[in-house]
Amino acid sequence: AWLIAQKITQTDEPFKVRDHKSFEVPNEILFSPTTATMNTQQQVPYNVQQPPIDVAYGIIAAEVYTPPFYIDADSLEANGVPARVKNAQEAVSVWDGKEDAISMALNAVKQLLSRNLVDPYSIGRIEVGTESNVDLAKSIKSYLMDLLPSDHVDCEGVDNTNACYGSTAAMLNTLAWCREGNGSGSSRYALVVATDTADMDLKDSAWRGASAVAMLVGPNPWIEIHPERASCFKNTHDFLKPRRCSQITPIMQTRNSMNHYMDAIESCVSGMKAKHDIDVGTKDAFVFHGGLCAKFMQIVEKQVVAIAKPVQDWSAPFEDARYDATRMGGLYTASLYVNLFSLLRRDSTRTNLALFAYGSGSTATLMHATVHQERGQTPSLDLEHRKKVSFQVLSGIVNESDTKTLEKKTGIYYRDLSDPTAVVRTYRVFN
Repeated sequence: AWLIAQKITQTDEPFKVRDHKSFEVPNEILFSPTTATMNTQQQVPYNVQQPPIDVAYGIIAAEVYTPPFYIDADSLEANGVPARVKNAQEAVSVWDGKEDAISMALNAVKQLLSRNLVDPYSIGRIEVGTESNVDLAKSIKSYLMDLLPSDHVDCEGVDNTNACYGSTAAMLNTLAWCREGNGSGSSRYALVVATDTADMDLKDSAWRGASAVAMLVGPNPWIEIHPERASCFKNTHDFLKPRRCSQITPIMQTRNSMNHYMDAIESCVSGMKAKHDIDVGTKDAFVFHGGLCAKFMQIVEKQVVAIAKPVQDWSAPFEDARYDATRMGGLYTASLYVNLFSLLRRDSTRTNLALFAYGSGSTATLMHATVHQERGQTPSLDLEHRKKVSFQVLSGIVNESDTKTLEKKTGIYYRDLSDPTAVVRTYRVFN
């Protein structure tokens, strides 16, 4: 690693060097281990209070970020893009090259840390779920380390990628890590981040969407996620994003994808009953991953009712859960959690919940959760003050990579485009 760093600093074009001899180790060079300098005086333990062995874990607080621009269904329909009639969408998010999954994750985490007065030294893990990373090696999580003090390096976690399921993989990993600390004399706190940009070809713009959700996970939570769960994993080919593909929209087998989704729900509902004697139909609501549009959610809702046979009427919580996504678009890994907070923002009385995560390929897990109303508050999400853009603006962004029309907003992280060809991406807050 030292030789690579030395070579990079000695050339004007470090990422274009193809001289493999430059990485040979000279005989006279000796290596000695080094350690990062840590300010142990400033570090704060996770928590001085020892949690009981049976402590509950889950989501303590959360924040949602979405781009401050949108295009409505009428504008899409007027330009031949099916939106409201076929996909039941009222609007979808719009962003340009200044924003990506990394910048959105930075914004969501920044909001979470500032609004909830979280001590950054108490964060021992950050896990990210995404299918929109821009680098095949470097994780989005590594960028989020910039939001922690530079001397706080003992923070585990990386990215999780499998279509829309990565956020729940991150959540399950993090919950296991938190529970691993039980009885150790200290509580564990972590961040789980779901961040994605659902980029689409112009003709498929009713499926586009973007969002990042940052969640503080730890003991005595607002939303307690219980350890009992059931999963369904298969090898399917219904949703693909091949490298160097000429189209932007993912390659989808929509009917097969829907069938795999429905099979997974049935398998997980049955699994919860068989493994844990939990009848999902007794829950106050069933919140699920919403696919790429509101019409998909409406179809799934009917199937869920047929499979779970709820003792309550779930029609109102279904509508509340899909409200935000109907105005934001396809959200990939953020979908389940945006839908969860959309429900709780509109109906806080639903406290016993089933949570169904899904990702094509295919992966699925059914969890169950208890909402403790006295412990937390629903994250803010103001969709009414976004700025509407025209179809012409959207077309320029999608087809011509326009990055100048959408203005920057104060206090938001953006990618630095001063050198669009730069290999290293940098992000700065606009002031």
